[in-house]
Amino acid sequence: MTDEMPEGLSALLARVVEQQAARDAQSATLKAMDKELDRLESLAAEQLALSGLDGCRVAGKTWWIDEALRLTVVGANREALLEAAKVEKLQDAVTINTASIKAWLKERSDETGCSLEDAVKGTRFEGIVGQYVEIRLRSRVVA
Repeated sequence: MTDEMPEGLSALLARVVEQQAARDAQSATLKAMDKELDRLESLAAEQLALSGLDGCRVAGKTWWIDEALRLTVVGANREALLEAAKVEKLQDAVTINTASIKAWLKERSDETGCSLEDAVKGTRFEGIVGQYVEIRLRSRVVA
């Protein structure tokens, strides 16, 4: 094989480079738009929460805030986590995962009327899992 490439291949590879550059530019633009959208949604969720409104209708959509419980578990706490799951009578405590713990904590929070911020308090998971509540803006198109 020689160092010189055929004209067709050179043109093709040049076109590949052009398309990669165009894609990368679009990707950067999209990342910037996503970052700004996240900022705006966070501000809107905060103001909606402060207003006390639920199901606010604006711009052809109904808007509300949603709380999502997030958990973190350190691998070193696996045995303690399994033991806590057994004590709390979670189903199939041998294969317990954060999704099942979150579901159980959310259900418990709803039943007891406590806030999601306090979902782990008073359970065997307290001190074993880390938690935070993510406030998210939600919407549905008004029909």
